[in-house]
Amino acid sequence: GGTTTTTTFTTSYTSTNFLSLGILLAKLGASIILLFNLAAWTTLQFQWLPLQIPTLARFLERLIHFTLPPISAAMISYELTVSSSLSSSYNIVSSWGLDTAAMVFPLLFACHLSLGIFLVGAAPSMLGSSIMDEKEKKSPDKHSKKNKAGSALFHCAISPREGRALSYLLVFIPGTIHLVMFRQRITYSYASWDDLFDFIFSATLPYVLHYVLASNGVLDERWRNSLNWLLKSGTSPIECGRTLRGAAVPMAISFLSCMSIQQRYLVPLCARISYLINGHDGIMSASLATLLLSLGTIFGYVTMWFFGRQNSNGDFLMGDYHEDIFQLLLGLSAVFFGL
Repeated sequence: GGTTTTTTFTTSYTSTNFLSLGILLAKLGASIILLFNLAAWTTLQFQWLPLQIPTLARFLERLIHFTLPPISAAMISYELTVSSSLSSSYNIVSSWGLDTAAMVFPLLFACHLSLGIFLVGAAPSMLGSSIMDEKEKKSPDKHSKKNKAGSALFHCAISPREGRALSYLLVFIPGTIHLVMFRQRITYSYASWDDLFDFIFSATLPYVLHYVLASNGVLDERWRNSLNWLLKSGTSPIECGRTLRGAAVPMAISFLSCMSIQQRYLVPLCARISYLINGHDGIMSASLATLLLSLGTIFGYVTMWFFGRQNSNGDFLMGDYHEDIFQLLLGLSAVFFGL
């Protein structure tokens, strides 16, 4: 018995040391990349570089806009997670615990990466639209041909391939991180619904953040059209027309996200507040509270979609009753949320 315990402890200690070493090397590599980006940005400040060596200037600019958002998101998310504990260990799990780290780190990464895409990744070229890669001049991207007019108005510094990679990192990496860190808890025989709700929220919130970026014109048309149908659904420009069928996928995913956060956090919070105010548990069950909150969310979605909606002739859908129906939908959403 003692030998088995010692062997298990030694194996766990060795794996922890390897994990700490891997995290330390990853932080060192990320720091080197950030220093290289700083050096590249400083080099681009020389006015003669884009004029004499445009290919090099374009390459450095694309490298900065492509690598800075994910690298900074990973480093800042990790440091914020670790700094929330008094522990100075390189291991997130030993600093904050597996459950909390598996939730906080992916969400911080998704929020920071979406902010990085908004500020840096999707920023227009500092060199101007006249300086492009020779490859893009000789063989323009097929997505550029589709939306030549739109690309002329707004042109991101990075190419559609690099933008597509950033979109995939934002949408799929946070859920994968949560699944890897939380896999033993999810597959455990005593796993509860709360564990499933945590995974759903970690997997769907990045998609919602990406949809907000894509549907509000943050991504240029070349980038947006290079995405697959799952990420591109419902993100077409308003002037091109948006249909309820096209918005079905993002509405369904965002509804799952709202359901998970309601059932996991909002309903227990309301029950706790009710207990503090009334001195006893509320008379409403968690399932009924979730149903009412879900109905409020559904009517809220319908209200936002119905607001200002016009037909092909430019008239409101319900004519003179359009404003009345809008107020009715808004009132129903508020009533269900209030209940």
